[in-house]
Amino acid sequence: MKKETGRNGRKEKGIGKDDRGVTLVELLAALAVSAVVLAGLCSLLITSLKLSEKNNANAEAQSEVQTALALLTDSIMEAKGIGLKVSPTGENTDCMFFGEIECKEDGAGFSVRYKGKVTVADVGAGKTGNIYLLELPNGDFAADGEGYCNLASGVSEAAAVLASMDKVKAYCLGLPEKERIWWLLARNITRFLVYPESPYGEKMKVENGHNVAKNVFTEPFSVKIHLTAGSAYGGGSVTRELSDKAAVRNRLDTICVTKPGEALDSMEVYEREW
Repeated sequence: MKKETGRNGRKEKGIGKDDRGVTLVELLAALAVSAVVLAGLCSLLITSLKLSEKNNANAEAQSEVQTALALLTDSIMEAKGIGLKVSPTGENTDCMFFGEIECKEDGAGFSVRYKGKVTVADVGAGKTGNIYLLELPNGDFAADGEGYCNLASGVSEAAAVLASMDKVKAYCLGLPEKERIWWLLARNITRFLVYPESPYGEKMKVENGHNVAKNVFTEPFSVKIHLTAGSAYGGGSVTRELSDKAAVRNRLDTICVTKPGEALDSMEVYEREW
């Protein structure tokens, strides 16, 4: 039998089944399988990214409250005076004095001189804000010859201290944010509460043969601190809360505290228990 030869004299091969390429059905099937695999990989990648964002937000919130709590605890332990202004709801501490509070009686009432650290909180009910830690005197509150700055006056010691706290808070929060950034203690705070843990209140004392009610506190004076920070990420937000207590190492003669749940003008001056 004569063999078929090509133009070049060699045998031409026939087109077999394996040389036909890929059919449309096979191509569609392969694309479908690839799509399923890619969808699974994308879902895994998205889940991993969300988890990473959440972990980063958790770490950021945790860092905020831990750093702030450590600095606050140190400041309270070294305090030479205590002034606490708690919001009417009792949820937040608007302002706190850690330094030397000196009330002097003048013709119209009392005036306050101060030197030391102050915290100001821009936090309210349902509001996320910042906490600032500044020290007075500074460039805006000039020091006198003894290193104090003059703040405010009032008809009583408590009223003068309260007016002084309001003045410092208004000053701090009234500055542009870029100017008070140097005092930033913590950001994204949803709750900041400092309140006395030591017993304080009225106690009867005999003076000149008469029983007189006096506001007193028990030493060593200690407070409880609650801090809650929030941090947002792509899929939601997280919160971290820490609590601690701190005792003042120095001996205090008086403390000035507003009573939680009462009007802001309810600040009272408490003497060290005799």
